[in-house]
Amino acid sequence: ETLAQAVVRRCADEIFEPPAIRSRAAFEAAVARRTDFSLRAQQVMDDLADWFGRAVHLRGRLKELQRAFPEAIGDARAQLDSLLAEDCVDTIPSAHWARVTIYLQALERRLERLANKPQRDAQCQQQIHAVRGKEALPLNAAARWIEEEWRVALFAQELKAQGGPSAATLQRALSASAAQSAR
Repeated sequence: ETLAQAVVRRCADEIFEPPAIRSRAAFEAAVARRTDFSLRAQQVMDDLADWFGRAVHLRGRLKELQRAFPEAIGDARAQLDSLLAEDCVDTIPSAHWARVTIYLQALERRLERLANKPQRDAQCQQQIHAVRGKEALPLNAAARWIEEEWRVALFAQELKAQGGPSAATLQRALSASAAQSAR
């Protein structure tokens, strides 16, 4: 039920713009978009079903690889857990929603390659942790999405990261966030 409510909130906010419904005309315009709402809700549910299905597969792989590669698996598990956290429907920004599948695919590729190149995986993981530490960034932080794209660039280049992610761009985003928090 919590998930269903989150889907309804997300779709209503995207389609109806509830704060703007202050007149009869705005209400009638919203009613006219109810089909759009249904289509968007179906798409969100399809996305979630795909993500959760991938997560089940990934969790199985994480369990298989845990003993051999505990550090890499801990990092991968933290990424998966935070990406699909209980509040993900409410907190994943619309601009990044469509890329979540890519982030999950990149995680799959990382796990596929881990046994063949554990040193490379450790180096990539170290690059990320050197910039942001070991704690996962929240889903509503701009830096989080730079990190996800950087992970695509590091672990699954063929999936084509967007926005030119790097240690420097992640550091700038973290610094900007810290400066904004200090205000």
